[in-house]
Amino acid sequence: MGEPVRYTLGPCRIVLAVIVGVCAATVAGCDDDGEAEASGAVVVGALYFDDSNLNGSLVAVQLAAEDLNASGVFDRRIEIAPSLFTGDSDREALARALFDDGAVAITSEFSSTAKTVLQLTNDTAGPYADRVQCSGSATSSTINRPDTPDEEGVAFASDKNDTLYRTVADDITHAGLLWQVVADRSKLGVYHADDAFGRSFRDAVAGLAAGEGIDLVVDRSWSSDTFTVAAAQAVTDEILAANDAGTLDTLILVGFGEVGDIMRLLIEAQTPFTGTIVTPEQAGGFFNSQVGGFTAWMEREDTRVVSTVAENHEGAHSAAWFERLQAAESRITRSGSNFYPSQADCLYSLGLAMLLGEGETRYAPASIKAKMLELKASAHAGASDVLLVSPNADGFRAAADAIAAGRRVKLDGASGVVEFDDNGDRATQLYALRQPERFEGGWAWSTVSVHDSTSGECVTGCE
Repeated sequence: MGEPVRYTLGPCRIVLAVIVGVCAATVAGCDDDGEAEASGAVVVGALYFDDSNLNGSLVAVQLAAEDLNASGVFDRRIEIAPSLFTGDSDREALARALFDDGAVAITSEFSSTAKTVLQLTNDTAGPYADRVQCSGSATSSTINRPDTPDEEGVAFASDKNDTLYRTVADDITHAGLLWQVVADRSKLGVYHADDAFGRSFRDAVAGLAAGEGIDLVVDRSWSSDTFTVAAAQAVTDEILAANDAGTLDTLILVGFGEVGDIMRLLIEAQTPFTGTIVTPEQAGGFFNSQVGGFTAWMEREDTRVVSTVAENHEGAHSAAWFERLQAAESRITRSGSNFYPSQADCLYSLGLAMLLGEGETRYAPASIKAKMLELKASAHAGASDVLLVSPNADGFRAAADAIAAGRRVKLDGASGVVEFDDNGDRATQLYALRQPERFEGGWAWSTVSVHDSTSGECVTGCE
């Protein structure tokens, strides 16, 4: 695909028209009437973080749209309307603009984004009540649980209107598997980012600890908005003191950008941390903050750092799909993000919902919302003849034939088999246990084993 297109967010929205293998930039939706709808296109919004280097999630969704169009099963073209945000962006306003410009649904990134869009779609009397959102990376344990109490100043803390779907499992599921990695749970601490992911994961771990009568030795957080290494130093000194006193030997470190800096403070101290540091959902960028001290720390016999991550590359079609993704954009690597396949599966799921509809109404938001219910595990419970749909044009042609014959369909997507539980979350998720491995003078994450969230059993790399 070459150099990524840069998008200007303004009154006119840039839409990527993906037409049978060709990505063409076209302008659509420049007024409140929605020119995209008038052109006959079906627009799906893509609300993703503006990575100035490469937006792999957007490329993944574009590839899925290309497959839907190449299948020939739709009589209208599927177009992706990107809306890229930064930390200063008003994401609720961006989502509203996408809907007003004709987007029938949105794919999104991060729990905080999903929660923001819910402020629009949860209002059952509002104009966006039928708009479905699907996230391939939001893992907060609260936003898809209808009984989550609303917060002061936030109209809706969770999905109350069946409009949020996630092709990943939540943090409670993840923490349950991480818990098995923790050897000495009685000497456990948590240091987390004070955001949707960090709080959710901390709460899940604290719940597991409380269930075993364990008090967290350290329970602290940092704010990404005000984070400085100097401020973190005070907390890492507290962690190191507890570690040196023998009351803390396992630290769960939850967050993204700042985690590498905190890790460096812990391992390059005069008396470095000894024991195990577990840091979920870390990508390759984790090692960018590490210098010579990391190698020295890793060579010690009493230290270990591991990362647990949703494993989205173990499906029957994952390898072939990811090869096509890299052909579309050669700079994409697995270490860049583990969520590219699950982001694409959001669009494949929306495509199946459209395919399950009838005539022209299949493209209407209300129909998409209704048909997403048929992709839940409960809808397949009594079905004896279910077609697994592969993430490519052939898969959707086969799906169209199966649906016409009265068969059920289930996505066997880029990240593996995807069906949703009653809350709209991925019902079964694989997780990888990873450790650092040396390569070409540097470090990268290497998978040690893969585990099934439903059974807890090891499925690959088992001893």
